[in-house]
Amino acid sequence: MLQRHRAPLHAAALGMLGHGKAEDAVQETFAVALRRIGDLRDPDAVGGWLHAVLRNVCLMTVRRERALELTGEIGRPPAFRPAAARGAVTVSARPRTSSPASNR
Repeated sequence: MLQRHRAPLHAAALGMLGHGKAEDAVQETFAVALRRIGDLRDPDAVGGWLHAVLRNVCLMTVRRERALELTGEIGRPPAFRPAAARGAVTVSARPRTSSPASNR
């Protein structure tokens, strides 16, 4: 039963997560499905049920990754970049000794 649904589930996971995590999401979907097969009321609706499980697995994966990205950034100082690289204008700290003739 699961092999018949692998390709469409994998295609859906690719659309939600990309190549790096799609196969893991399908494997986790199958693990959840095997644990919760008793929750399936209509055996004819197994494809839709598996896609719903996959969608939840993908959403949890995205949430987990975002949480890790956010917690990884907290408390970390911004990377040093010279002012010129940030597009800032540098100002000379040295005073002029004479003003140009056009400013007089």
